[in-house]
Amino acid sequence: MGRSTMRAGNWIAVIAGIISLVVGILIVAFPSIAILFVVYLVGFVLIVVGIERIMQGMMHR
Repeated sequence: MGRSTMRAGNWIAVIAGIISLVVGILIVAFPSIAILFVVYLVGFVLIVVGIERIMQGMMHR
């Protein structure tokens, strides 16, 4: 009973927390690179969403 076990969901939460911490530190350390990354990320997401919406519009014709 003294042994602690973690389920898969808990490990995913721990890994996500570590990744978030590392990314946050990198953003604080290199803000100009972080801003550029965010701009590219938002642009990529908008392109993907735009393509997806065009495809949905064509399917519902």
